[in-house]
Amino acid sequence: MPGLTLNAANVAVNTSGTGTIRFKEPMRLQGGTIDKGSVNFNLFSNTELSIIQSGGIFNGGSGTLTGCLTVSGGIFNGGTGVIDCNGPLSISAGTFNSGSSTLHTSSTFTVTSAAIFNAQTGRVVFDGSGGPVTVNPALTPNTLTLNNACVERGGFALELQSTQKISVASLLELTTGGISSGTVEALGDVTVGASFPAGGNGKLRFSGNANQTYTNPNGTALSGLVLMTVDKALNSSVTVSGGLVLSVANFRGDLAITSGTVYLDNNSSLTAGSITVGADGKLVNESATTISLKGSLTNSGLIDLQGGGAGCPETDSILIRSISEQRPWTGSGRYRLVDVNVQDMGGTGSKTVFSGTNSGGNANWVFNPLCPAALVVTPSSVGVQTGGTQSFTEGGGFDPRTFSILSK
Repeated sequence: MPGLTLNAANVAVNTSGTGTIRFKEPMRLQGGTIDKGSVNFNLFSNTELSIIQSGGIFNGGSGTLTGCLTVSGGIFNGGTGVIDCNGPLSISAGTFNSGSSTLHTSSTFTVTSAAIFNAQTGRVVFDGSGGPVTVNPALTPNTLTLNNACVERGGFALELQSTQKISVASLLELTTGGISSGTVEALGDVTVGASFPAGGNGKLRFSGNANQTYTNPNGTALSGLVLMTVDKALNSSVTVSGGLVLSVANFRGDLAITSGTVYLDNNSSLTAGSITVGADGKLVNESATTISLKGSLTNSGLIDLQGGGAGCPETDSILIRSISEQRPWTGSGRYRLVDVNVQDMGGTGSKTVFSGTNSGGNANWVFNPLCPAALVVTPSSVGVQTGGTQSFTEGGGFDPRTFSILSK
């Protein structure tokens, strides 16, 4: 059918059924209401935006909507149906409610300061060769917030400006493509596909209070990321399953653990340029992993590596390796290094490895063949009357030691 223009506040256009309506001209909504229901709308204009909404209410219903979108006023309700935006998506004013299904965008995606974008419970897929994602600089803090998001751009990257950020509250899927400049922030779990890195100069940030997982079963190198930052609540963590690979032969990406814990799962791996552990950060593995460095390691927090599990001695199943030359470890942070295998590491200050393996090329690393002394508190049980005092002596274990009193 030809295009449709509605500009009457008291008029509602309702469609019903399960078929498809194909439009040959743009649909313009200036006033009134369009209720799409379960009907599929297919608008295939390639040279101009297919739905142009400057007012009124558009209710997407459960049917599929295919075409370009521009919203400069009114209320757009995505509904429960798929929205396949195969051209520019521009939201410059009004309210855009994404709905509960999937919004595909394969071209430019622009949200400006005068607009309200509500992600709701839906999923946004950045697919196709596409164009840039633009968030107007007037937005504070220049962030586009989504619920679930997927980057699936084939051999092309998701393009953001350097100061812009996409924040994903739930699942972030990095399937194909890359991140070009800007920052993608994950507050939920992250999965990485086998064909994700397509270059770029972007950043990935983990934050929030929830425990998160980073799952990369193929060990795909995120060769387009210059920095991955973990900046979470103190008692929360990111568990790495598979490979966290930030550096390859011709590219170096760094890891910064500002706050929170990065827990390397059993048989995982970590490859990075420089690693920086902040005062509130932790890097932990208690089983088997390989840590490879292309730059330095600076520790102001805690590095806790114990191969083979909690016992000692166990298999030296944690490997610490350099990419090409000796790498310096510096900083005033704390270490627990037990049953680890170290090669080509240096730096200032001594690091003591208990029951581990010196594979050569190390400087300022001490290898103690014994297991660390068990933590003891003497006396372990006392009876003290109210108002009395008691001194205790501690030994063994690793700093910092905590002390609590159980009263009966």
